[in-house]
Amino acid sequence: INAEYGEQCYSAMLEISIPSSRKSIQTVTYDIEIRDGNTLTKACHRYSEFEGMHKCLIKQFGDSKVISLPGKKLFGNMNAAYVEERREALEVYLKAICSDPNILLHSEDLWEFLGVVPAEVKVDKFVANVTSNSEDPKSEMADLAELSEDPESWPLLTAKQPLAALVQLCSSNWVKGEDCYAPNITVQEPLCRTMVNLCVEPANRQSLIEAGGFMATLTLLSHINPEEQRVLKGAMHIVSTMARPETVRGILVAGGMKALSSFIAEEAQLPQVSDAVALFCWRASCSHEGRSGLIAAGGLQLLNKMLSVDQFVVKVMVFLVGAGLVDELTQSTLPAEWTHMMEAIEPFLLQAETQAATAMTGLSDLARRLATELSVPIDIERLAAMAATSKSHGQLISTWVLSLFAGDSDELRARLRQGGGQSALASALRSSVSTTKTFAARALIDLLPGGDQHNSVREMELRLDLAHVLLEDARCKDQQLVASSSDLNQRLDKLMPTIQERGKQPELEKDALHNVIIAVGNIIEMRSLMVSNHTQATAMAAAFQGSTNDSGTRTQILSDEVSSLQASLEQVQSLCAESLSVVENVSSDNPEDDTAALMAAREELKKQVKAAKKAVDSHQDEIRELEKAKAASEKTISQHALAISDGPVRKQQLEDLFGSLDTAKQELQRKQAAVETEISEVEEEIKAVTLAKKKTAKKDLRVTSLVETLATMIEMEDESQKKAQELSEMGEQMKSMMEEMAKRQRMMQTMMTQVMQGIGGLDGNDDDGDDQVEENDTNVSQSVQEKEAQQRKNVLVLQDRVNTILGEVKAATEEQTKKLAELETKLAALNQDKATLIREIDTNAQQKKQAEAELEKLQNPEAIMAAKVAAEADLATQSAAHVEAKKRLAQAEEDKSESEGKLKHHLQSMDKIESMQKSGNDLCQSWESKMRKHMNKRKKLVAQSSGFDGTVKEIQDRIGAVSYTHLTLPTKRIV
Repeated sequence: INAEYGEQCYSAMLEISIPSSRKSIQTVTYDIEIRDGNTLTKACHRYSEFEGMHKCLIKQFGDSKVISLPGKKLFGNMNAAYVEERREALEVYLKAICSDPNILLHSEDLWEFLGVVPAEVKVDKFVANVTSNSEDPKSEMADLAELSEDPESWPLLTAKQPLAALVQLCSSNWVKGEDCYAPNITVQEPLCRTMVNLCVEPANRQSLIEAGGFMATLTLLSHINPEEQRVLKGAMHIVSTMARPETVRGILVAGGMKALSSFIAEEAQLPQVSDAVALFCWRASCSHEGRSGLIAAGGLQLLNKMLSVDQFVVKVMVFLVGAGLVDELTQSTLPAEWTHMMEAIEPFLLQAETQAATAMTGLSDLARRLATELSVPIDIERLAAMAATSKSHGQLISTWVLSLFAGDSDELRARLRQGGGQSALASALRSSVSTTKTFAARALIDLLPGGDQHNSVREMELRLDLAHVLLEDARCKDQQLVASSSDLNQRLDKLMPTIQERGKQPELEKDALHNVIIAVGNIIEMRSLMVSNHTQATAMAAAFQGSTNDSGTRTQILSDEVSSLQASLEQVQSLCAESLSVVENVSSDNPEDDTAALMAAREELKKQVKAAKKAVDSHQDEIRELEKAKAASEKTISQHALAISDGPVRKQQLEDLFGSLDTAKQELQRKQAAVETEISEVEEEIKAVTLAKKKTAKKDLRVTSLVETLATMIEMEDESQKKAQELSEMGEQMKSMMEEMAKRQRMMQTMMTQVMQGIGGLDGNDDDGDDQVEENDTNVSQSVQEKEAQQRKNVLVLQDRVNTILGEVKAATEEQTKKLAELETKLAALNQDKATLIREIDTNAQQKKQAEAELEKLQNPEAIMAAKVAAEADLATQSAAHVEAKKRLAQAEEDKSESEGKLKHHLQSMDKIESMQKSGNDLCQSWESKMRKHMNKRKKLVAQSSGFDGTVKEIQDRIGAVSYTHLTLPTKRIV
């Protein structure tokens, strides 16, 4: 097989194998596995099918181009070995066929046989179909989308021709649906899926952009049915992905901005195109590279064009992008066009707020539009970063968007808190722009109930700042409501005379025609409706005025509560300042965090208390040492005085002490020598016992070996007896068996000799063993039965003897172990006695040395007197130092008491501050809850006031209708 096929095989495009074969009664089928990237395909064919496919290949490519097929034979083709040989040959044949690119890429018979079309073929068919534009490419496009799921196929798909075909297909008639072609979602969906998969890899994304994929995606977007949300979201995802920092600059530098501008001008009426361009600009502005690229490419002109698009979400995105780009420019280089755009942000937001105020859910509707109309959501983190900056325009628009999200749903509020929205809004609350502050306050009042509660002064200050902003906004809204109520009342009062005049019943002549009566009835009904509408409007105006007054009252109540909260905050701030004033040079990681400062002050006070306690303990230790030194000096003085007065007597006592110490030393040395001798004897005895124990252990090993040998001999003896019994039954016909028995007996004799020698080595009696051996040798002529009986008898005797020796060895081992333990215990006791004697000898030497020193002093009375004087001087110095140490101890105890008092007061203040902070935060939460209810009620009033114009207009229309009917009514007699 290797000789015929091996050299022709090289690396195949497809991984092909025939792992097994299956036999039935008359046929053999071969299982084929084809792996193309991550795709595994299986096929099953008989040899005849291989032969048919081979003939097709020869017909298409010629006999010289196709490797020969493994042969067949007439007989033995079902043999297992031959089937296995053929399976291996067919596998090599298929690998060789598929490794030839000319055959693999052009033989449809081979594709049909394998059930697999190679990826190269699929790509080539797709490119050819798109280039010719003659047939619907949905089948080829589906194959390409399937290939794009496998990363191993990406190099094939990102070649120049496939990418060009993808770009061309985006603008083809099969996507546009022009002329006779119908819009084909079966082409749009796999096309979009393929581009989404390719955009996963930055290198693929860059190749697609260089091939014109960005504008092709926008073209595809312009032809997608907005109801096809899956395809629309895929295309939007492609646009968003291409706007990433690593590829966005390539789009902008290559003229992408100019193309976007022209595209917006042509396709502005399509909302998905405007959304995609706005999304691209937003994603691009999220990185420094994208912002600088947008500015350099003339992004202002594009943004101005997009502002003309009548789409709310697009305008919001444009203002967000513009504000982000302005952050990159300095005020000195800021063009006038940018300034005009930034100045248009606030009027746009106020107009959106006014329109949203006409309904209770107006702001929530705006938030949902921002969150859902764009297929890719706006980045919360990016908005939070813009809101936290000091740039007024970016802070304004981002704070407004965050306020919409904060008031919409719990999910968006959770995203805001996780993305840093709460801290960013806290920064925006301190903005110099009142509108920004109002938006930030509206968002924070929805975020704070679910945020982290720290019970800190900074948080109370934040909430009070929030309360002040909300109160200011509430007062403005109340004034607007009062103005709306007053305006409504004035307009209704102005209409009242007309209503009263037109509401009178008309006078009719008695002989008026019947149709005139009917007309008059209609007029009466219309006037009644007019009067009823005016009455209802008047009642509504009165109720609205009452609600407006109630709103003003609630605002005032909330304002009074804020005053009490402000007083509570000032008290807490005062306590904090007081608590921090007692400690100098207190620093924390966050100077803005009062809680951290208080904690740092507490730790500093604890350190001071600890240092004071340590100083007190140090002074007490110093006093104790001085007292000990004074006692030692006094003792020394008394000893010197005694030595001077009782010198001769003390000298005699010391001489007597010398004698007793010498005698005691000699006795101790004698005892030490005796103990050392006894230790040597015990050590020698331990060595002898240890050696005997080792010999006994060796003897034990030998006896154990003999026991095992005897057990083997007994087994062999039993087997010999069994054989002998069999031989006796079988007679003379088994002489060979007799010879074997004789060999076995000779082996037994040898083992017997070894056992006897072993026993002789154990007890030193070698003569018995030799005699026994000689006796065995002399009995060679005996019969087999007699020899067996004699051997068994000898084995049993040896077994009894070995068992006896084994028992003696075990007993000797136990006795030696016991004796060794006793000797070791005795040795330990002797060593302990020796150590005690050594310590006593050392003590004796020290006493003798002290006595010698004292005796030497007694030999010189002048030295004793000088030493006494020196000791008295030392005592005076120590007494003065003792007095000073007591003074320092008193000062340290005073400092300690002061530090402990400060710490206690600080801890009490902290507890009080914490309690007041908790109470203040509870009050703030209660106030915020009331404010939210107040805002909801006011929102209803604002929504209600937005319908006043309609109510007045309806009444005016009624008046006009009544006036017209009144003028056309006949008033003279009709003949």
